[in-house]
Amino acid sequence: STVNPAESLPVPGLEISPEPGWNVAFVASFPIFTGGFNRNQKQKSQIELSQLQDQQKDIHNKLELQVRANLENVVTSFRNLQLNNLAAQSAEKNIVIVQDLYNQGLVSITSLIDAQNAFLSAEINAAISMYQFIIYFFTLERSIGEYLTLATDDQRTDFIGRFLQFQSNE
Repeated sequence: STVNPAESLPVPGLEISPEPGWNVAFVASFPIFTGGFNRNQKQKSQIELSQLQDQQKDIHNKLELQVRANLENVVTSFRNLQLNNLAAQSAEKNIVIVQDLYNQGLVSITSLIDAQNAFLSAEINAAISMYQFIIYFFTLERSIGEYLTLATDDQRTDFIGRFLQFQSNE
């Protein structure tokens, strides 16, 4: 007997209808085994979010601390600059006095050289203080993200107003 592939083979107990039919099925799944995993993932994400928020607060605190430290450096270097300028002015007055005394023959050449060295040293210290102040000021500008040396007068006035308001709120 030959078998025609287009014909279906008879299976006992099974009737095959030549009429086409439709089957509809609904599938519902509940993640019984993955429910705990999803909950753990959610908790893990919440912990990571909390850690990131803590890191953000830490960075904010470190930035504020850096700005405050830089501000203190600027204030200190400005006071040193004032003192060194005052010392240079005093040394200049001293050298004038010592030169007059030397011209009158009342002091030795050693005293004149000492006065000149003191004046030179005071001038060098004043210059170093100026450069140190500028360095600290630029460091402060960098830490606050505003370069006042490049700003207009209105921008500087606005910044100083905001700064004074910030200081009064402390």
